[in-house]
Amino acid sequence: MILRVGLTCLLLAGVTLARITMFQQQSCSYQPYKKELVCQCSEEQSSYLHLRIEYFVRNAGQEIRSVLVSSCIDILIGLDLLHLNPSTVPFTFKASRKVTIDFIKFDPKYTERQKLKLIFENVEVAKLSSLHVDEALQISVNNVKSFQLLKSTFNHIPALGLNVSKTSKLEIRDSIFLRVHPGSVMVESTKEVEVVNNEFSINAIKVISTRDGSHLFISCNRLLGHPVSPECLPTTTTTTTTSPETTQPTNMFGSTFNPMHSSSKEQRAVDGEIIAGLVSGVTVVFLVLLATIITLCVRDRQEVKRESEIVTEEVARSEVESKPYIPKPPTPPPMPNFDMETILASDQVTTDDNRMKFSAPVWLDEIQNNKIFTKQRNLLVEGSTTVDLEVLEDVVQRENSKTESDQESHTSV
Repeated sequence: MILRVGLTCLLLAGVTLARITMFQQQSCSYQPYKKELVCQCSEEQSSYLHLRIEYFVRNAGQEIRSVLVSSCIDILIGLDLLHLNPSTVPFTFKASRKVTIDFIKFDPKYTERQKLKLIFENVEVAKLSSLHVDEALQISVNNVKSFQLLKSTFNHIPALGLNVSKTSKLEIRDSIFLRVHPGSVMVESTKEVEVVNNEFSINAIKVISTRDGSHLFISCNRLLGHPVSPECLPTTTTTTTTSPETTQPTNMFGSTFNPMHSSSKEQRAVDGEIIAGLVSGVTVVFLVLLATIITLCVRDRQEVKRESEIVTEEVARSEVESKPYIPKPPTPPPMPNFDMETILASDQVTTDDNRMKFSAPVWLDEIQNNKIFTKQRNLLVEGSTTVDLEVLEDVVQRENSKTESDQESHTSV
């Protein structure tokens, strides 16, 4: 394994600063209890660390479950992840002033089956610049003054893949996101959020989610493969006179400062706030109108129901009134109280053998008491004369008619 020894010269703000190269065998130690690899900066100056996980995994035979880099003034670090699937090995950067990721190298045998998780806590400045991350990346930023994603390409940022909280400023600029999801960037309790001139697989507004008073500025972002908008193109000035060239003022990092560009930024920010205010106002008015319409519909439905009930009651009342009045029939008089036992007893005759017999009818008594009938019966009994029954009946009828005429005449007298 070849280690870079010496000084790495970097040009920052026009001043040449020396970075001390750190030896990972000296700067990093393995904690067997936590199975954690801990790397610390010993010198109070800028340093560079090429972290090769292969040395600890293959050569030392150590099982690494987490990596911690802390106590650095200004560190530039490269992550070589050969022979390691980082899906279960988080890399934490803590208690440092400035942390810059130089490169990230994944193991090809875990392609599309690995995810790198970076954690930044209590760091003043954290920066990922000019990177090409081929695998899924998840970043957690907490209590950091400034976090920057600059001029980099990210293959996949999962949902809630970039979680930023309690940070003064988040800057995402000039980067390409090949695969993102709604809410992939969650920002909470962050003062300033700038998302400028990036390419996303979906609308940038859907990607960024903010809460707790974060000031969001989104400008000049576009979908993958779409051209840059004309208003987002950088402006250049040319001079045709023989006078000395006029140069625009530069900032401390050597970049050109364009007052017109900054004013256009401010104007776009103001326009965005105005549009947001209009959208919110229209939404509120729409909700109020919708609530009013619903209330009126419910009230009308109740009135219609009430009117239908009233009409039904009136129809029922009119039907009751229109029916003819038919008086009830009088109650029939009570039946006389006959003593049936007495009546039956009077018509019954009891013989000696306790068998009940009925009394003879009246007409039979009259026939038996008739003199002619008695005379003829005696003759028949004695056998002196034989009388035809039909003649006897005629005689009886004749005598009965005579008796009735006598009774009528007696009654008339």
